[in-house]
Amino acid sequence: MQKTFYTLVLLTSLVLFGNISKAQYVFEILPFHAVTKGPLPENIVAIDTFLYCAAGNDTSGFEPWISDGTLAGSRMIKDIYPGNNSAHAGNFTSYNGKVYFSSNDGTNGYELWVTDGTTNGTNMVKDINPGVLYSYPNELVAFKGKLLFWADDGTNGRELWETDGTTNGTQLLKDVTPGSAGTKASNSRPLNYTELNGKMYFLINYELWETDGTTNGTHVATITSAGFGGLELITLFNNKIYLTTKNGNSFWETDGTVNGTKKVKDIGARSDIVVLNNKMYFAGRENSSIGVELYVSDGTTNGTQLVKDIYPSNYKSSDPSSLTVSGNQLFFVANDSIHGKELWVTDGTTNGTKLVKDIFFLPGMPTGGAGINNLTAFDSSIFFSANDTFPSTREDLWVSDGTATGTKKLLDQGSNKFYEVNHNEVPFLVCNNNMYFRAITDSFPWSGNIVTEYALWKMTDTSKKTQPPTNITKTKTTNNITIAPNPAHDKVTIGFDKAYNNAQLSIVDITGKMILNKPIDATQKVVEVSLPEVSTGVYILNIHHDEGMATERLLIE
Repeated sequence: MQKTFYTLVLLTSLVLFGNISKAQYVFEILPFHAVTKGPLPENIVAIDTFLYCAAGNDTSGFEPWISDGTLAGSRMIKDIYPGNNSAHAGNFTSYNGKVYFSSNDGTNGYELWVTDGTTNGTNMVKDINPGVLYSYPNELVAFKGKLLFWADDGTNGRELWETDGTTNGTQLLKDVTPGSAGTKASNSRPLNYTELNGKMYFLINYELWETDGTTNGTHVATITSAGFGGLELITLFNNKIYLTTKNGNSFWETDGTVNGTKKVKDIGARSDIVVLNNKMYFAGRENSSIGVELYVSDGTTNGTQLVKDIYPSNYKSSDPSSLTVSGNQLFFVANDSIHGKELWVTDGTTNGTKLVKDIFFLPGMPTGGAGINNLTAFDSSIFFSANDTFPSTREDLWVSDGTATGTKKLLDQGSNKFYEVNHNEVPFLVCNNNMYFRAITDSFPWSGNIVTEYALWKMTDTSKKTQPPTNITKTKTTNNITIAPNPAHDKVTIGFDKAYNNAQLSIVDITGKMILNKPIDATQKVVEVSLPEVSTGVYILNIHHDEGMATERLLIE
């Protein structure tokens, strides 16, 4: 029996007509039911067209959930830690048609799990650290038909592991730092995976490693003989890897060979590197007199240069951060010593690098600013949280097209239960043409304490959506094909605008598993199809015929 879904329950909607590109934004509040376990949901990721997260209620606690952003398409996958306990599922990663994640069942500790989207198909892969102790699988990434991750088996500490999805195929790939758990070996966790020419590169303790998927082929990268030391960042660009040293004073490139590894320039990246119009942008420092400013690189020495000295004073830095590309513009946060940390934009030129808008200015506090966070590209604009009032530090939802007039507040405190963007724990997320973010909706007394109520908010630009016909109830249309009812129970009726030959119908679940595949007589223009007995949830219905293919999401209740 399905448990009541409290975490993503549609409460109400707010329609806001934006002036940016004639966008019409609709906000749906998807609140959680107040529980003693704390704010919900957590560990939200987008895989294909679905959201995976840890969510729950007073009955189940934090468990793995899946949602397509609607009430009907949201459900708990499995109550892994039965009762009013929490499995705290996280690290959701797609691999080989299934979703792998780490979770705690209360008996085996925090271990590696897998799901095909069904309750019976959700199981622990292996108890890597036997008993109630945790192996805490983390940093999962698919590579050469297997899934790489780091875990602690209780003997070797945090090391590099691999799995093919089976218990026997889940094993230690390489004991990078030999020794017992709790010693230096416990710090040997791989970070910043980057694949190039059949090898996976990653950092362990600021050192570059490589693997070809075998134990013997997993070692310190041979290109380190070129002479660079401790590293902090890896970026793939134009089929080469760019590296910056830990102290931020040299920038390197490599094609994976020793001869193809060279220093680009004596400058280091102090932020993540992003790509715009086939060039790399990053916050860098070339010499102490300029400070940390915005740099650009095309991979050559002469093409690696300062874009603009935003804070033009000796030994001072504008410290560009949160670099985010939207369209042909790069947005970031910087401090020019006059306006504090505010939103900036660049087209890659000095003159085109400018303050977008002074959202919050308080005389005498030039180091302040709007507290901008969560820069997220969506709908050809940039969305972010910011504060424009004093003394409040609460952050509202803003949008910008890169101009002062096109930079506007979308949700203010008090707007339809909106209280503040919760930026510290859950970032903005774009999935299936919608943007999601977690916000504080209220604070209220409960059980003798003040409880903060969080909710997942969904934002849709309805101006870019094709609205369904108003004269059809519970019917979806795709390519002149109608499906009713939807949601469905034991059967659906499919209507065609004309006769089609050689029609084939298939229904698959969210993992791609086939649950029905049969020919249908579309020459009759109306076909009734009995549905197999399956779990309630979201499925994909496909119809192939001589003139093409139609696809529609089908909800089965």
